[in-house]
Amino acid sequence: MHSHPVDEARWFFRRGQGDWPPNGVKSPITGNPAAEQGLGRVVFPSWLIGESLRAGTLQAVLTEYDVATTLEPQRIAALWPGSRRLWLKVRTVIDYFVECFGTVPYWDR
Repeated sequence: MHSHPVDEARWFFRRGQGDWPPNGVKSPITGNPAAEQGLGRVVFPSWLIGESLRAGTLQAVLTEYDVATTLEPQRIAALWPGSRRLWLKVRTVIDYFVECFGTVPYWDR
């Protein structure tokens, strides 16, 4: 189960390129199981709930909005030891990550 601490939950919604106003969310129940039982809503990344969306145990709502739980940029970084040449194995892994997590990650295709 994945959940946010109740006292820290803030969701940000926007349409288009507008501002991201914060919306405070308080609930004694959080997480996938509660949402799957119809007891509330969650804002989780699609990689976490993709199977539940495909199975129909969760339903996407407010799809006309961009939604975030933080305004900090989210990144994936690849680090490797400095050397003159990048090892073929490292290059292969980086290329795989770019393919999977590029513009549209595999779990959203």
